[in-house]
Amino acid sequence: MKKKLNISKLLTNLTLILICGMSYGQIEIRGKVISEYTKEPIWTGYEIKPNIEKHPISYSSEDGSYLIEYLEPNKEYEIILLVYGYEKPLKYIVKTNNGITYKDFLIEPNCNWKTKAQNDWDTSKAQFLLFGSIAPIMNTKADDSFEKKYGIEYFDFGCQPPTFECIIMYNEKIAELMDEKYGKTWRDKARKDIIGL
Repeated sequence: MKKKLNISKLLTNLTLILICGMSYGQIEIRGKVISEYTKEPIWTGYEIKPNIEKHPISYSSEDGSYLIEYLEPNKEYEIILLVYGYEKPLKYIVKTNNGITYKDFLIEPNCNWKTKAQNDWDTSKAQFLLFGSIAPIMNTKADDSFEKKYGIEYFDFGCQPPTFECIIMYNEKIAELMDEKYGKTWRDKARKDIIGL
């Protein structure tokens, strides 16, 4: 009888340990990192983690969402965002609940390239900015003709561009100024890899 009670007590303790372990593993923070400018998820160019030693860094998935797992319930965590194009990490405090805590981070681009675009336009230095990665696409003869006709150049950052929002902001302003001067027919002749058009 005593043996049966000890086995029963042992099984109860093991069950409690397993339940506690499982519930501890289900404490998560989930969400998306969203551009303040485009209102779209940022799906690349950032790392995110709680300020805990030896905790894995979380990267975004294709839809821009992130997941931080294995946290403690009802605890405040300092979440660190290392966003490409920002010199300093962005830090937020998020408190977990007893399950999944949802938190989106709205990131404002650290540039005002609309002003830069206007200045470049006024000084005849306007460009359309491209992001060609490691293997940029070279100009065709048609692209060279476009540059000459409209007095604007294509500029490819290669694999080290500023944040996409800055490029989009710049290109949108240049496109607006081109529309004012030339109408919209130039758009059919422009390169298709101009970010933000």
